[in-house]
Amino acid sequence: MGIEVRRGGYMDFHHLEYALTIADLKSLNKAAQKLHLSPSALSQHITKLEREYNVALFERARGSWLLTEPGRILMKSFTFMKKVVRIS
Repeated sequence: MGIEVRRGGYMDFHHLEYALTIADLKSLNKAAQKLHLSPSALSQHITKLEREYNVALFERARGSWLLTEPGRILMKSFTFMKKVVRIS
């Protein structure tokens, strides 16, 4: 399932769910375990999402991933959108 964003591209809700899981756990490795993905695959999904929006969503520090301001805005919007549209 996706929503068309810019220039014929589609927003992938899975990537947003992955980002939300990382944000909740503040750890790529913990999120990867929870999502049953490898850390490198999960990192690639987030990099793709960041390229799509042309913004860093996370500050990556040793062992922790923290949302940037644009990341907080996107995750807050996505959480609201999930409640309204009931996608999960």
